[in-house]
Amino acid sequence: MTFRHGVLASFMLTVFNLILMNLCFRRARRSGDTYLLYPVIAGALLSFILMSYFFFF
Repeated sequence: MTFRHGVLASFMLTVFNLILMNLCFRRARRSGDTYLLYPVIAGALLSFILMSYFFFF
């Protein structure tokens, strides 16, 4: 992966995580809706791990 592609992938990953976070905060307004946070957190962590793998290995 070239540097340009890495920067583009990082930017798109950041935008994707911001969209997920925004969607999560819109949907989880009640106290019983906290179960919606777990897929967002898992997706963000998995995407961070995959991006770290592409940059460092």
